[in-house]
Amino acid sequence: MKRLIYILLAALLAVTVVSLIFWLITGEINVVASILGAIVVVLLSIKASKDKNF
Repeated sequence: MKRLIYILLAALLAVTVVSLIFWLITGEINVVASILGAIVVVLLSIKASKDKNF
């Protein structure tokens, strides 16, 4: 359960950061890029948590 909370927080942070970066670069919110960025971070955090037995 603790791992799930960390993964959800990482996904939320990723969406926020990617949205902010795209907004600063293009001036518009790119939802697709934000979601893809969040998926990548979630997959990486799952892999990291499996490696470290989080």
